[in-house]
Amino acid sequence: MRGGVLILAMSLLAGCHAPDPPLQNLTTDEIFAALERHPKPPYQLLDRIEARLEGKPCIGRLDGWERIYSYDTQPTTDRSAPVRKLIDERHVLLDFRQVAPGAGRRILGMPGVSGHDAPVKIVLGRYDRTSDKVWIDVCGENFGGDTQPMVNVAF
Repeated sequence: MRGGVLILAMSLLAGCHAPDPPLQNLTTDEIFAALERHPKPPYQLLDRIEARLEGKPCIGRLDGWERIYSYDTQPTTDRSAPVRKLIDERHVLLDFRQVAPGAGRRILGMPGVSGHDAPVKIVLGRYDRTSDKVWIDVCGENFGGDTQPMVNVAF
């Protein structure tokens, strides 16, 4: 019986996370580190998003795209709010760049800074979990060229 109680206690503790301190007690670096530790969008959700985008105009096959995903953030002026209040899990941000076959998928804990400093085809958008729609804000060359504006197109 003691073994069963121990296993139950260990499994309950495994689901526990470190305390989420208020923003006022953290430095900027500590806030960024806490955001990076936040749960990331699940693979199953990203599979659904990618299935919806595969073959769409301007995107085509996804195997040549580096695909970066993260939850959106929401600003707050409440310095007593916990770090988790900065994360908006209703929205998954999409940041794609067409680089080479087999580029793959990256999942970040918080939105990254897009460093598209070379001519490359990009897709920027978001998935709205509430409406179950993928919104493409930008799709085309980042420095002009052949662009196919797809502002606010939903799939």
